Order: sequence, then C-alpha cells, then structure tokens
Amino acid sequence: MSMKPIFILSVVSLLFFSDPCSAQQAFPKDYFSSPVDFQIYLSSSFAEIRTDHFHSGIDIKTRGRAGEIIRSVADGHISRISVSPGGYGRALYIDHPNGYTSVYGHLSRFSPEIESYVKEKQYEKQTFALSLFPAKDQFSFKKGDLIGYSGNTGSSLGAHLHFEIRETATEHPTNVLLYGFNIKDNTPPVISSLLFYPLNDTSSIMGSGKRMEFSLTGSNGSYRLKQQGSVRLSGKIGLAVETYDRMDGSYNKCGVYSIEVLEDNNLVSNTVFDEFAFSETRYVNSNIDYSERIESGRKIRKCFIEANNRLRIYAGTRGDGSVLFREGDKKLLKIIISDSHGNKSVLEFSALGTAPAIIKDRKEKNRNDYLMLMPYQIENTYSFNGFEIDIPKDAFYDSVYFRLVISPPSEGIYSWIYHVHDKHTPVHKSFKLGIEAEEVPEGLEDKLLLAGMDDNNKIFARGGEYKDGKVFIRTREFGKYFVCIDTIAPEIIPNNFIPSKGKNLSSLKKLDFVVRDEFSGINKYEGFIDGKWMLFEYDPKNDKLFHFLDQEKIEKGKDHELLLRLSDMKNNIAEFRFSFFW
Repeated sequence: MSMKPIFILSVVSLLFFSDPCSAQQAFPKDYFSSPVDFQIYLSSSFAEIRTDHFHSGIDIKTRGRAGEIIRSVADGHISRISVSPGGYGRALYIDHPNGYTSVYGHLSRFSPEIESYVKEKQYEKQTFALSLFPAKDQFSFKKGDLIGYSGNTGSSLGAHLHFEIRETATEHPTNVLLYGFNIKDNTPPVISSLLFYPLNDTSSIMGSGKRMEFSLTGSNGSYRLKQQGSVRLSGKIGLAVETYDRMDGSYNKCGVYSIEVLEDNNLVSNTVFDEFAFSETRYVNSNIDYSERIESGRKIRKCFIEANNRLRIYAGTRGDGSVLFREGDKKLLKIIISDSHGNKSVLEFSALGTAPAIIKDRKEKNRNDYLMLMPYQIENTYSFNGFEIDIPKDAFYDSVYFRLVISPPSEGIYSWIYHVHDKHTPVHKSFKLGIEAEEVPEGLEDKLLLAGMDDNNKIFARGGEYKDGKVFIRTREFGKYFVCIDTIAPEIIPNNFIPSKGKNLSSLKKLDFVVRDEFSGINKYEGFIDGKWMLFEYDPKNDKLFHFLDQEKIEKGKDHELLLRLSDMKNNIAEFRFSFFW
C-alpha cells in the first residue's frame, strides 16, 4: 500500500516548527503568573493521547480537593463563560492584551459577580448548560485576581484544574509548559518499547510481514534493545515508540514534547507538540497505533505519517517519515525523546537490510477476507441484504480493505446482525449507515434505534432514527450494528429525602435525585416548583440531578409543588411529582 503524506501547513505553522529549539523562544516566558497559590504539580501535560483527541492543556493537581482559589494569570477580560454537564463543566476564558487566551476548566463555582450573572442567564434562558460571551468591558481582571474555585465538574474524573493557553486569533491551544511556569521537571522521558511496521507489499521485519515489537532495557535517558545483534529489515518500514514523561513530585505518566528519528545521524522523522488546531485533533487516531489503543489501552506513537494524516506536528520530517532498507544496507538508527523542559532520552540500535521477502499471510491480499477495497481519496458506498453504508472521501487515514459479516438475529433484535468491518480501524469523518428493521411491533417505529454489542455480549445503544423501513445513523465507529427498540422511561429516585416519610423538607438546602436511563440515555430534563421553571444541575458521570433551594425563587415556610420531568433519546418520559413544605 503506498503511503503519500499530505501536509497542510500555514506560514505560522512553518515558523513554529522549522526548529524545535527556536520554537520555544516564541512563547513569552515571564508574562503569566500561576493560576494557583501553591506549587504546581501535574497529573497531565499538553498533547497527551485522549479518546479521539489530544489533551489541549495541562491538568494541575489541587491537593486532592475542590474549592481551591483559582486566579487570573494576567490582566484581561472574560470573553466566554461555559457551563456544561460534560466537557470542561464550569469554565472561564480570559483574553489577554498580548494575543493569548487563558482557559480554566472543571471549576466548582465562579467568582461571586460571575456566578450571579450566570445564574441570571440560566433562568432567563431556562437552561443549565449554556455558553455566554460577555461584552469586553463587563468582567475585567488584573493578574492574580480571584476568578473562581477548583472543582470536578463536567467530564473530570477527579478534582483538578484544567488550564490552557490559546492563541486568541486562531483559538489554537499551545503548549503551556513552554511559558516559563514554575513546574519542576528534571526527569527524562521513559521509552517502554519500540515497534516496526511493514509499509508495503515486500516489507518485512525479521522475515515476517507483520508488525513486530521489541523490548528495551535502560533508564535515566539511555536505552537499548534487549535483543542481541542487529534488527533485520527489508523494504519500507515505519517506526513507533511507547513513551511517556515523568515530572518531579508526581507519579503520573505525562506526554512527551518531541520525538525524533535519525538514520545515520540524518533526521528522518520529527514530531513536535508546540500547538495544534482543534479541527485537526481527531487525527490523533492516525498518530497512534489505534488498534493497540482499542485492544489494550496502550498509547503507541507512530513516527511515520499515514497517507491522509493532516497533522501539523511533523515539520522537518523527510517524506512520510519511513526508513527504506535494501539488501546489504547497514544503518544506525537513533530515536530521541524530549520533554518540554529539555530532558532527553535516547534509544540507539543498528539495523541490517535483507532481501525482499515473499510473505503469503498478508491479510490484505487474502480476497476471502474482504468485500472491496475502499480508497481513502474517494466516497465509498456499499449495500446488501437490508444494509447500506456511505463513507465520505478522506474518512480513512489510508485505504481500507472493507469487510462485512452477517449473522441471524436473536431475541429482542429486529434485524440481522451486521459486523461492520472491525472496531480496530479508525474513521475520521462520520459516515451514514442504515439497517432494515424487521417484524417491528405496530406503532413503535419511533422507538427503534441501532445498537451494538461489546465483547461480553452486553447490548448498548448507538442511536439513530427510523425512516422508510430502515434505521439510519451517522457514526464514526465500526463494529456490530443491529436494530433494537427502547420503550422504557428513565428512573427518577430521590436521594436525600424519602417522599413516604413526610413532606417537611425545611432542613434541606437542596433537592438531590439519582437519574438513570438504562439504554438510549437521558436527553432532556426540566424541573418546576409551583409551576415555575427552576434550575436543576445535571451531573451525568454520577447520575445526579439536583436543585439548590433558594428563598429568592421560592417562599420559605410554605407548601410547594415539585414536578420533575425527564425524557430519553427515544422520547420515553418519566415524571416525579411531590408536595413538600419548606
């Protein structure tokens, strides 16, 4: 399979990446102060591998608790306020005069003046989740002013501060570790393993046509192969490494700053994480061994560039970053891993070129394993036996040999079961998939959706809508697909009071509920007290929905009527009604 790299590099990008060393000098070193009042220790660094994206900032530990004071890192004004049940939760964006924007995510609450403004807008718009863009002169702060308090809101899995610095004009996140913050790091990165990938039909590693992994030995910046002697390679070969960085005072595995591959001391591949665009971040699935990530969770970074990988992080890379071995070649290969504080680790080994190998077990050449070749450069469509799929051009990182396996339905399934290609293949753009529904109970067509099945045979909802006899979905995932039905409403369970044991709730400061939907998922919710809309906050990761009782909204010392209504993705509705005294 040919590998033709595609680069989209702006003039700004070329300036950023032409020299990894000089790139660091472009960032102001003494402009920003710390957002916290204590020594900064990190649980995550910039450009770490996350599901379908790069980490766009750093995660600052907040001593294991919420409520720590968060300060503006420089003079500026609030340009955006975001409140969301997922993502960054409660977040602030501050524009600074030097052309950068600082971002503070997962806050538990804002400063009092911002908190009051947000609550007013939530009631005005009758929504918990919102994005606000205040006027430039509405909320201004000086360096060091209190702007909020650390927390665990949104998709956070523990109390911390997510902190970013973006270019204001482009909104590109930049590497916070290059701005001179007092973060201690004297520890070089760790290189765990080295992998080789055959990239064309005659490539081989140690006589095999399959990917091969080599164990390493070493520490403190110096690594070598455990295997004795040279590695034997033939044809076009791609290299990849499993690597991470350690920082002083932390046991967390953080991301590295740069990865260089040298062939006889000549640069072959260069990956540098100074900045990226959010429009590019999903290309992370081409930067890593996606199959390995799905299968084992390991984060293996490729040092070569797939045909449709459009990341801007490869400046200085020769061609697609691969190495070519012919019979009789003897080369010295070196991999240099650097962190953002200049600590380096080096892996060095020799490799010998061997004669081209005749490999009979190459999966892509076994015609019985696939239905059709899907080139990444064109739109690809296929339909058969109640199934249809439409994949747009540039949805793959390289051409794919597409497979489809069909099996009969089982109880509770209203279609054949379609094993669409495999879950180990990443898809960059969403594609359209449709499956014909069979023997659907009359009147329940609007309750149909597509579902999947995990490795433990547990069924889970994927979504979709019914139209003209089929259920259609737009998705970016391969795997099992079939038609199911959802007619069960969500659950609403009081968490801090028992309705059957009296109505006097005068001692409570909030109404707390557990809310769940076991299949399609909660879609909408709203709460009313005495017929008036009330602000309920949703915390999906903990299945919580709660309302802080407020004397400005409901009168103290009187009886009140509560109505809480939830609907799932298939419009199954649950209601909770309760009369109480407060």
